[in-house]
Amino acid sequence: MSNQTSNVYKDGDKFYFDPEIYTDDALKDTSMEYEDGDMIKWKYEGKRMTGTLRQVGYRLDLFTIEDVAVHS
Repeated sequence: MSNQTSNVYKDGDKFYFDPEIYTDDALKDTSMEYEDGDMIKWKYEGKRMTGTLRQVGYRLDLFTIEDVAVHS
């Protein structure tokens, strides 16, 4: 499990994970492959969190994060 804080965002009450890194200059690859069912960890509003990736439809580059757990 790796820390993916910069690749996680929240929309409403759902967390999403985008494994691609966007900068002002270009799109960079994370050099890691992610699949449906992988677990990741990240920080959100100062809280450590973990969750399971679930692929969004046919898109291979976007995941929802399910089974989110907050760790103190």
